[in-house]
Amino acid sequence: METIRAKHAPDRKMVALASADFYLRIRFTHAIVATREPRLYASIIIRKDDIYPPENRKS
Repeated sequence: METIRAKHAPDRKMVALASADFYLRIRFTHAIVATREPRLYASIIIRKDDIYPPENRKS
Protein backbone atom coordinates (compact mmCIF):
# COMPACT_ATOMS: atom_id res chain seq x y z
CA MET A 1 0.00 0.00 0.00
CA GLU A 2 2.84 2.36 0.83
CA THR A 3 4.38 1.69 -2.60
CA ILE A 4 1.14 2.64 -4.35
CA ARG A 5 0.75 5.78 -2.23
CA ALA A 6 4.34 6.84 -2.90
CA LYS A 7 3.88 6.41 -6.65
CA HIS A 8 0.46 8.03 -7.07
CA ALA A 9 0.24 10.53 -4.20
CA PRO A 10 3.76 11.33 -2.95
CA ASP A 11 2.58 14.49 -1.19
CA ARG A 12 0.13 12.48 0.96
CA LYS A 13 0.99 10.33 3.95
CA MET A 14 -0.42 7.23 5.61
CA VAL A 15 -0.55 7.01 9.37
CA ALA A 16 -1.44 4.25 11.79
CA LEU A 17 -4.27 4.96 14.20
CA ALA A 18 -4.95 3.54 17.63
CA SER A 19 -8.23 1.60 17.81
CA ALA A 20 -10.09 4.39 19.62
CA ASP A 21 -8.98 6.98 17.05
CA PHE A 22 -9.88 4.66 14.16
CA TYR A 23 -13.40 4.08 15.47
CA LEU A 24 -13.87 7.80 16.13
CA ARG A 25 -12.95 8.57 12.52
CA ILE A 26 -15.21 5.94 10.99
CA ARG A 27 -18.20 7.42 12.80
CA PHE A 28 -18.00 10.30 10.31
CA THR A 29 -17.30 8.35 7.11
CA HIS A 30 -19.34 8.47 3.94
CA ALA A 31 -18.76 4.83 3.06
CA ILE A 32 -17.01 1.84 4.53
CA VAL A 33 -15.22 -0.51 2.13
CA ALA A 34 -15.42 -4.11 3.31
CA THR A 35 -12.67 -6.41 2.12
CA ARG A 36 -12.18 -10.13 2.51
CA GLU A 37 -8.91 -9.49 4.36
CA PRO A 38 -8.84 -11.98 7.27
CA ARG A 39 -6.23 -10.12 9.34
CA LEU A 40 -7.73 -7.95 12.08
CA TYR A 41 -5.10 -5.23 11.71
CA ALA A 42 -5.78 -4.69 7.99
CA SER A 43 -8.60 -2.14 8.40
CA ILE A 44 -8.02 1.09 6.49
CA ILE A 45 -9.84 4.37 5.97
CA ILE A 46 -10.07 5.67 2.41
CA ARG A 47 -10.55 9.40 2.28
CA LYS A 48 -12.39 10.87 -0.69
CA ASP A 49 -10.42 13.71 -2.21
CA ASP A 50 -9.41 15.07 -5.59
CA ILE A 51 -6.03 13.95 -6.89
CA TYR A 52 -4.97 16.01 -9.86
CA PRO A 53 -2.34 15.08 -12.45
CA PRO A 54 0.96 16.89 -11.71
CA GLU A 55 0.38 19.44 -14.49
CA ASN A 56 -3.07 20.38 -13.11
CA ARG A 57 -2.45 20.33 -9.36
CA LYS A 58 -3.89 23.08 -7.24
CA SER A 59 -1.25 25.18 -5.53
